[in-house]
Amino acid sequence: MSMLKLSSELDGRILSFLEGDRSALNSLSRVSKYYRGLAIPYLYKNLHFDTAQEDRIHYLLFTLLENPELALHVKTFALNTAPTLPPDKKNTAYYAELWDSVNCIRHTINDLGRHYLPIQVLLQWNSSVFAQYPSFDGQIAIVLCMATNLEELTMAYDLPISSWLLGTKWMPKEGETVYPFHKLKMLNCHTRLQPSCLPSLQTLKMRNCGGKLPCLPYKFPSGVKVQAMLQTLEITHVYFDLVKFESLLACQELRNLKTLKVCGVGNEIGDWNVENALQDLNQYDYTRMSAAISRYLPELEILHWKEVRYDREWGAIYPFGSLNKLTKLRDLEIMKHLLRNREQEDPLQRSPHLSDPVGHLPLSLQHILIDDVSDFELGELLKNYARTAEDREDTIQYLTQLISPFQDLKVVELGLDLTTDCGFDRTSVWEPKQTLKAFLRQLADELDKVGVVFEAFRMPHGFSEQKRVIVRAGYTRPWPVWDDVDSEEWSWKDKRRLEKGIPPEATTPERW
Repeated sequence: MSMLKLSSELDGRILSFLEGDRSALNSLSRVSKYYRGLAIPYLYKNLHFDTAQEDRIHYLLFTLLENPELALHVKTFALNTAPTLPPDKKNTAYYAELWDSVNCIRHTINDLGRHYLPIQVLLQWNSSVFAQYPSFDGQIAIVLCMATNLEELTMAYDLPISSWLLGTKWMPKEGETVYPFHKLKMLNCHTRLQPSCLPSLQTLKMRNCGGKLPCLPYKFPSGVKVQAMLQTLEITHVYFDLVKFESLLACQELRNLKTLKVCGVGNEIGDWNVENALQDLNQYDYTRMSAAISRYLPELEILHWKEVRYDREWGAIYPFGSLNKLTKLRDLEIMKHLLRNREQEDPLQRSPHLSDPVGHLPLSLQHILIDDVSDFELGELLKNYARTAEDREDTIQYLTQLISPFQDLKVVELGLDLTTDCGFDRTSVWEPKQTLKAFLRQLADELDKVGVVFEAFRMPHGFSEQKRVIVRAGYTRPWPVWDDVDSEEWSWKDKRRLEKGIPPEATTPERW
């Protein structure tokens, strides 16, 4: 009996365990036509390339041109950036194959884009396939448009043609249900791309866009009615106009957004106009942003806003206002400066979000992380409110009572910035005082009694990207916490202590 007449359910189950193992799947596809038919969907399901693999992208294009049905198996496509581009390996055979396919490529591009793109773009697209090294932009654009079942796309390299296609108004003809990107659910791009509002897009991630975005990081073509599908928006190390971003949040298409993560606004400014850019970031009132988020994103469950770049010489930035209208918010990660009152000097009253949490934070919170907190600021707290054991008890009791109304709260995290500017463009690390660690440990133990996990950790930094817990209930990290960093990077006081084997004990509270 032919194997083609047997049920393939068991074999399909076995192949599902090989997903991701291209070598095994490729070997299996060579066994017989039967196993090739089973292996093909897994071989083409997730395609990952980098910019040093132009030859692989070329072979993929010609395989799909010969067998267009294979493109329908592609669900994930990723182009990552290689450290360097290798030498151009094109030879006579490559150009001969390309020459023989000129008409096929032209007809394919025409079929894919003639109803949507101006003739100038079609010409540019066609010429980019035959461009000088590297020439994968136009080739990848063909692959992406042929893969009409594509669900996830990662572009970590600037591809003008492919980016243009993602920003195009894909207006299908009447009765047409299949067209490029109509099933795309996740777009992760590391370029200055302005994607169009795609009908199935649920997750948009933008990262490391050099210079200021000339427009919103997301656009809604006029005349296109799209249901609010986007649920996750992540923007990392992108410099964009914060006032325009407020307008973006007001768009009806974002009303179902559940996750908003913004990290490193302004970190990609560059040197082109840094003074004016930092002035804009310093003068922006983040009360407007928190008001826009509260008003337009009622379904928001996760909010992260961290690593805001600003010029400290201009003073503190204007903080967030109240977030307590976000009744579904359960996860908040925020930079300390966005919670700090510019005018208040008292360390306990400096942040209204912490001194009056019920009035400024939603009771639905389950996890809160505050990062970029300096041990100097915590030292001020100890100096003013915890000089004696009795004072410490009272302060910890007060802090515990502040969070008691948050019945769903499970985790509180504190990210400590243990670095200091030494001048001459040099930064060093330093050790937290034992008194500070003892206070935080006592707080962690007390919160643990009411079912709240408290952790204070060393924030990742250029010296070490490792997040390291310093204090949690029942645990205090022994000195030194920077033992994974060369002692030459330590502050001079800590170097002396290291030489003598003396940890930074609480013998000199005057430091605070």
